[in-house]
Amino acid sequence: MMDPIFIVAIVFLVLGGAFGGYVVYHKETVIRPLEIEEHNAVEKMSCDELRLKHEGGQYWSFNNWKLGNTKICGCPNPPPQCTGGGGH
Repeated sequence: MMDPIFIVAIVFLVLGGAFGGYVVYHKETVIRPLEIEEHNAVEKMSCDELRLKHEGGQYWSFNNWKLGNTKICGCPNPPPQCTGGGGH
C-alpha cells in the first residue's frame, strides 16, 4: 500500500496541472481576443483618445501599451516621458 504522503503529493500534482491548464486555456480563449481587439482599437485611435487611455494606463497587454506609447510620442505636444524629461 502507498504511503499517504505520496497520495497527497499526487493529488497536489494533479490539481496543480489542472490549474495550470486552466490558466493557459483562459489566456488563449479570453485574454488573447481582448488583446487583439485592443490592439486594433489603439491603431485607430486619435491622439486625444489615446492620451486619455494612456493616462489611465488601462491596457490588456504590455505590447499594446508600447504601441500606444510610440503612437502618443508622435502626436503634437508629446508627454514628458517622450522628450526625456520626467516620467516614471
